[in-house]
Amino acid sequence: MAKKILKTQNKEYGFWGTTELNYTNKETQDRWNDAFEILVQLSGKSPESIREYLDSPSGRHLADECYGNNVKATILSNYYKYYEKDLFGDRTKIIKQKDKTMFGTLVLNKITGNKDVLLYTYKNPNRINKDYATCIDINEQIYDIGLDFIIPIEE
Repeated sequence: MAKKILKTQNKEYGFWGTTELNYTNKETQDRWNDAFEILVQLSGKSPESIREYLDSPSGRHLADECYGNNVKATILSNYYKYYEKDLFGDRTKIIKQKDKTMFGTLVLNKITGNKDVLLYTYKNPNRINKDYATCIDINEQIYDIGLDFIIPIEE
């Protein structure tokens, strides 16, 4: 069952206010719904926490990044790079206890649809969904991602 999408409490600022500068009320509501749904899904945080985030200055910046783009695709492609740390309010680097058991496993990244290589897995004690992986893509870009968003594949 999908979590309830809460209404903004900040129509003048945050994600809603910034989006409404460039879109109709219906388009703004649709974009709010998309952002809300994907952030709840990726973070595991409560609807109240997501509303607070979207109503904050961080929501305003997120709306700027989504301008002219698909909201869900923008959030999906940047969540683990930027938004997650902002959403959880921690910018401190965690000490990773690297598990290299699956090193070199080819994985399908469900967010991008790309086949990448898993380097190691680890737990992030600061997150609700604690299981993560560090992977490398074909362009040699290393990234972190929740284990729920990769699937080992055999070739």
